[in-house]
Amino acid sequence: MVDSFKVAEGLYCVIVDPNAGINLSNALILANTGGHASNAVTIGPPNSSCDYRRDAITVVTLRDNIPANAGFELAVL
Repeated sequence: MVDSFKVAEGLYCVIVDPNAGINLSNALILANTGGHASNAVTIGPPNSSCDYRRDAITVVTLRDNIPANAGFELAVL
């Protein structure tokens, strides 16, 4: 990962280094908040949240199924 930024409450873009040789369309993307009452969802395909960037992963962090700011760990395999 080379950069990340918050788009809105509980909504983040994580930019993957293009030199890493990772094809996001075929990658397994996992995210974890580590909290008991919160979770994270990832969106791999380009979307409006990250300006349709092909090198971006969208992460949504939730608390009680409502978007909420939270730290997270991300793995791209």
